[in-house]
Amino acid sequence: MSCFEEEFQKAQGILQESTNSYNHIFHKVSLLEESINYAKDIKKNNRNIVIFSVKLIQETLYFSAIIDIHAYFIDTHKSTISLHNVMEKLQRSDFKKFLCEQYSKHPKTISPETGELTQKSLTNWEDSYHKEATIRFETIFENINKNNDNMKKSEVYGRIKILRDKFIAHKEFKDRELYDIASDKHQLGDAKNLLILIKDILFDLNKIFNRSEIEFEKGENQFIEQSREFWRALNSNTMDLNSVKI
Repeated sequence: MSCFEEEFQKAQGILQESTNSYNHIFHKVSLLEESINYAKDIKKNNRNIVIFSVKLIQETLYFSAIIDIHAYFIDTHKSTISLHNVMEKLQRSDFKKFLCEQYSKHPKTISPETGELTQKSLTNWEDSYHKEATIRFETIFENINKNNDNMKKSEVYGRIKILRDKFIAHKEFKDRELYDIASDKHQLGDAKNLLILIKDILFDLNKIFNRSEIEFEKGENQFIEQSREFWRALNSNTMDLNSVKI
């Protein structure tokens, strides 16, 4: 196995983990989002002990999502599984060339619709397939870099990185005060908004590494419905929750 093949397989592994993690994080964010949608009913129907616990759940979901987003998509340490390391490989011309060659390889089997081909026509078909695939690769590759640059330049990317560095993973303490979250206008919607940008990158990366298109929306709809069901169930059991004694 060549060094490029080893790098390719390692990058595929990171991409697989990143894709799985995206779904896991999206589920957390969906639970958080739906908890906000049910906030008025929960506040109306429950005692303070329940309301306080719900706020702790919301905080845990949000901070956990931020930590995971940073770990899987932002972290720049070379030994981590971060998607950043895959993007770094793509900036190398030798690895890009290898990846393009992998992507543009023609199928080993030919569809029956093509019928029987002479050696010359088969060679022409293979050449044509390779040229078209190479053009597609370059288009997808350019789109990945553009989306990655836009993500890194986005305000939400900066806010999430700051929040993780100054308040969640570490506790910045200046002038006898902890880091003021309100100072950088952090929002609960930041995690989901960054995931939207990340999804576009993951979608295209799976195209060029695995020649597959991931159906993110199907899983996302399931997570949203599961989250709604969770908070509906919680809210429908208010009498049991109110029986808790302090």
